[in-house]
Amino acid sequence: MKILHTADNHFKKNRIDEAIKCSDNIVDYLESNDVDIVAHCGDIFDKNTTVNSPEYLASLDFIYRLSKHAPVVMIRGNHDPVGSLSAFQKMDNVHVVEKPGRVTVGGIDFFTLPYVSVQEQSDDFSSIKEAFRKATLDTQALLVSYGKYESNLPRVFLGHIFVDDAVLANSETISANEVMLSLDDLRMAKCDMYLLGHIHNHEQDIFKGFPVRYCGAHYKTNFSETQEPGFFVWDTDNPKKPEFVKTNARGMHEFEMDVDDVRAFVNDRKLPFDIPGDSDVKIRMRVPQSIRAMVKRDDLLKFVPDDSTLTMSRITVPEVKLRNEKIAKLRRFSDKLVEWCSMKKIKASDGLINKAERLEGLA
Repeated sequence: MKILHTADNHFKKNRIDEAIKCSDNIVDYLESNDVDIVAHCGDIFDKNTTVNSPEYLASLDFIYRLSKHAPVVMIRGNHDPVGSLSAFQKMDNVHVVEKPGRVTVGGIDFFTLPYVSVQEQSDDFSSIKEAFRKATLDTQALLVSYGKYESNLPRVFLGHIFVDDAVLANSETISANEVMLSLDDLRMAKCDMYLLGHIHNHEQDIFKGFPVRYCGAHYKTNFSETQEPGFFVWDTDNPKKPEFVKTNARGMHEFEMDVDDVRAFVNDRKLPFDIPGDSDVKIRMRVPQSIRAMVKRDDLLKFVPDDSTLTMSRITVPEVKLRNEKIAKLRRFSDKLVEWCSMKKIKASDGLINKAERLEGLA
């Protein structure tokens, strides 16, 4: 049986068109390929999504269209507030799981672990530390109970969790108040495969040889994510080799221009990099104060392909700071002295330089 594994869709208000385009890509795949079940491993919503907003309605439409081609099993992620998935429960062919448990759909036993928030449980304990310990022990006990459940059906684990030593996408942070599990913890569930959401990085060396995968987001949610967006397709007959399918996501590229690059651009009208097409591009610049007025967005736009967008960030650096940085980079005291004198428009005499060099020889 084939399972399409997606998660972390995060229909963002400021990138809604891109999120919809890439979700259409997933639906198109489902329409043209043999897939038996869709597993959604949390974070269909982005933080602060409001009911009936365009991003909320796009999320509903995405799951609805998936459900027209295959049963959908959904679990809650950390960006899906408790009760927020109730609208999906009203859809035919959609199975929503907000609390840990086993659900059988389409001839597969799904053992689920929606997002575990220690913060949500801490009101009953004297400290977060105690709540964290209790939540961790409860989660491990749940995994043990899953392992004891006897079944002749394929066993598939769905979780929105953080696995120890998993590599985060560049922009991600993990709360210190959430439960973290090891691969040994997961093995206690004795599942055939482990489909995960939460981390936006599907490239995980620690999972080699073990059927565990984060699918990541289906589009790039910010400039810091360098991993290719997409989803996994699993085969219950060959769980160790899931297929990663890329979506048609736009690129997001971030470039840095230091003061020397900016000066070169002002003088020669050349960039130290090529700007790709079909991409959202951000250029961060450290601009010397003396030439700030000469660094214009319109001049940069001449290098941006028509199908790409540009965000420009300028940090103005005073000339005195640039000179101090230059002095700090010099190794020899005599060179620092000469540069300082130049900055102060003072002539450094040969005798003064010779004395500085002799002092260096004594050091």
